[in-house]
Amino acid sequence: MPHWLDSLAQFITARRGLVLSVVVACVAFAGVGITRLQADFTPSDLFADFEGQEELATEFKGTFGNTDNIVLVVVEADNIYEPQTLGYLHSLSLALRDAGMASRVESVTLMPAPRRAQGAEPGEAGELTVTDSIHELYEALIGPLSEPAAAAERLRERRDGDSGTAAIVVDPIITSTEVSAEEAAQLEEMLNNAPLVRGRLIAEDAGAAAIAVFLPEHVTQNSDIEDAVVAIEEVVARISAPDGVTANLGGLPYVRKVVVSAMKSDQSVLLPMSLLVCLIVLLASFRWFPALVLPSIVVIASVVLLVGGMGWAGESFNIINNIVPTLVIVIGISDSIHLISRYREEIGAGLDRAKASTVALKTMAIACFLTSFTTAVGFASLAVSRTEILARFGITAAIGVLLAYLATVLLLPTLLTFVAPPKGVVAGNAHETLDDAIEWATRLTLRLRWLILGAATVFAFTAIYIGMTKIHVDSRVLDQVNPNSEVFRTTKLIEAKLGGMRPLDVYFRAEAGRLDDVDILNGVEELQRVISEEEGVLSTLAWTDYLVEARAVMTGLTSTRAEPFEDSAQAAAIIELLYSREPSPMRPFLLPDASRGRATFMVEDMGARATMQLIAKVEVEAERIFGDAEGVEVLLTGDAYVGSRGLDVVIRDLLVSLALAFVIIFGFLTVLLRSPRLGLLSIPPNVLPLLGTLAWMALRGVPLNTATVIIFSISIGLAVDGTIHVLARFREEMTEHGDVDRALVRAARGTGKAILLTCVALILGFSVMLTSQFVPIRRFGELIAVTVFGMLISTIFVLPALLRVGYRNQSGVTAAQSAQTGE
Repeated sequence: MPHWLDSLAQFITARRGLVLSVVVACVAFAGVGITRLQADFTPSDLFADFEGQEELATEFKGTFGNTDNIVLVVVEADNIYEPQTLGYLHSLSLALRDAGMASRVESVTLMPAPRRAQGAEPGEAGELTVTDSIHELYEALIGPLSEPAAAAERLRERRDGDSGTAAIVVDPIITSTEVSAEEAAQLEEMLNNAPLVRGRLIAEDAGAAAIAVFLPEHVTQNSDIEDAVVAIEEVVARISAPDGVTANLGGLPYVRKVVVSAMKSDQSVLLPMSLLVCLIVLLASFRWFPALVLPSIVVIASVVLLVGGMGWAGESFNIINNIVPTLVIVIGISDSIHLISRYREEIGAGLDRAKASTVALKTMAIACFLTSFTTAVGFASLAVSRTEILARFGITAAIGVLLAYLATVLLLPTLLTFVAPPKGVVAGNAHETLDDAIEWATRLTLRLRWLILGAATVFAFTAIYIGMTKIHVDSRVLDQVNPNSEVFRTTKLIEAKLGGMRPLDVYFRAEAGRLDDVDILNGVEELQRVISEEEGVLSTLAWTDYLVEARAVMTGLTSTRAEPFEDSAQAAAIIELLYSREPSPMRPFLLPDASRGRATFMVEDMGARATMQLIAKVEVEAERIFGDAEGVEVLLTGDAYVGSRGLDVVIRDLLVSLALAFVIIFGFLTVLLRSPRLGLLSIPPNVLPLLGTLAWMALRGVPLNTATVIIFSISIGLAVDGTIHVLARFREEMTEHGDVDRALVRAARGTGKAILLTCVALILGFSVMLTSQFVPIRRFGELIAVTVFGMLISTIFVLPALLRVGYRNQSGVTAAQSAQTGE
């Protein structure tokens, strides 16, 4: 036993008042930091930064705006075109526009509709309808489209004030919340001839319509987003819907608000439940009231130190590190179990409570540090990830585990000196039912060692086969929410009827004026036609769609929608026309100088694998069509691209982190035990639980993704905890007795109960996560519990069998050879 450790243990218990004062002061300071803690959920944080994608995404948003910042109010009805339903839709649109939380609001009732002013001279016999003669209105505005130069000149004159067209109006058709049947019919007629609107702001079957609420560019913080979403919810709740009509929110800002609210709700449930479960295990195990209270104080102090530290450091809660406080409680309780077990053992040996606390601390401090260290290494290995949210989660969790260790060794031995020791624990009373059962299991294991090792080998290969053949790597956005939630249903409705909400963006960069050339325009249309036929593509929109539709409307010939572009001057004139009104419908898709363009494919939330196949198709077709185009660069971005391509990067990073954790942990064990052989023998019992979890995932259909792959890096640190305690006690017993069988039995009896109780506490504690509102957190709890169960079985049965077969004594003879030769 190191002299410094003996001195430290005596100092902690002897100067208990000072130690308690320092700890309480630190906890109080950290407690103030909790008030500074924020909750954040930015979906892009889940994606890795790869191939300069972060810079590209920043440039893309700076060029075309933040298209993620749109809240959709989805109105459902049997027929949106019913006058009463349109009146409700218009009332909502006006109220949202006037509420002050949006930079702009778009809906079918607010759309401009070019037409001749009422009472104006028609110029020829008969009334002009909105659709049939709309091209005449544009000709009145800018002149014949067949003469693009003259049209452009006329447009400039109009912009300079020489309009001469007071008879033309472009006001919305719906001007009042009391909608007439004639206005409803007129709007329906216009929208039936507006392919750019159908399937986006209104469903093709007229069963749903969307009001797009564009949040201001500066609204990026979750607190501001939450305020805006709450204001929208209040507007929707304030305006009564007609019978049979409903309104629900959708869009990414709304999902973020729901997720943040759910994270806060999870914290209020998971923390007390995990603590309660662990305490029940402690009370049932030790049947001593201080064993219930004192660990509670320790883990609560640990959580306050961690969460308060996060607040002071400006680290927000997010969808990943949301579970760290629960992890600290569940993992931190294990050190308390080992310390209290050793304390009871020393009380049974006749020591007083102060001396028993000192001995328990100095004998368990190193072993508990090693288990905490290896667990922290498992978490900290995530720091190699290029996904910042995962790297920060790993560092935060590692700090939390070490803080829990520090709180345990400082608080628990000190507090034990204040309470009366447990009664009925006397020297020689070593036979307890649980200890006897563990000893019997160990003796049976030693007799059946070859059978157990054979079974473990078969299990390992079977698990590898199942995992390799049945596991799949995939991730969906909706994996984050409950399939029975309103968010899930509304998102599916948006996908089915309103064009979807997950973009795959094709970003065009070129010299000024290049993107209105006919070769580029026709190439974009060809790319859209080819990709639109691919499975999972819900809709597509590019600047060319506005040019095509404007040309069809202005000429009055719908057949031109299927014709290629032949005149670059004509395209330039149309672009100039579309930029003549503010805000221009072209601005989100093409810059005025035609140097930057965007084609968006809205894709189904079909999973990363299917999306990657689509991305590969887009890349191949883009290269085929634009590969020889001079001065044009074609790049991919958008949520669907970053999320799917980033998943591959995340998986690779986390496999590296697993390998790194594996090397560090088992290299550390080898150095610590001063035996490469023991280090190697400790590997199989800790790999088997991971293989079992992999097979479990395959059989349960759980995909390998960002939320599940981190389990393996974490689990390798947890799995080795039992091995450390067994090997440390085994070496101690070998030093004293020199007989492998006896040392293994005594090591199992001395550590088995604490290991069993720790595993039970971990399993039940992580099982609390099954009550979470998030599917990834429920899966995390399930898979960690499965891993810990595998660790328990492997530590009790496989590790003793391996040591019995493979351990060499100081003379270099294995235990098996010693038994055969009688050594």
